[in-house]
Amino acid sequence: MISLAALKNADVVLAANYVDMDAHYVEYIANRELKASDQAEFHKFVLQGLLKSITDSSDGKTPETAFQVIEVHEEYVLLHFMGVGLPESQALLHKNGHAYDEIKFKDPKSNEEVTLYFNVDIPAKRGL
Repeated sequence: MISLAALKNADVVLAANYVDMDAHYVEYIANRELKASDQAEFHKFVLQGLLKSITDSSDGKTPETAFQVIEVHEEYVLLHFMGVGLPESQALLHKNGHAYDEIKFKDPKSNEEVTLYFNVDIPAKRGL
């Protein structure tokens, strides 16, 4: 059964990196399909908390108010849950001793170009 295999794989990932949002999403979906609603809701809660920890850090509209991430992949997870496909562009900027990813994409609702900034000091220091 695909859901059981997905759960096993997600368990391995979470054992190594408990803040992996993709693994929590897989756990949520697989447990929901398996009718394990308590487990599904738990992983949904953790995923929402991890996403909120990024979006509550600032507004991401300027380098000075950039979203804080601990892994670059978190940028793409956040964009996915915002309904954004792949970004149109991504650039690494250095300003005032900090590293930022500048990501440009079309807003899926308004079709306007949006630019978001992510502080990537933590992943840059770790070489990720």
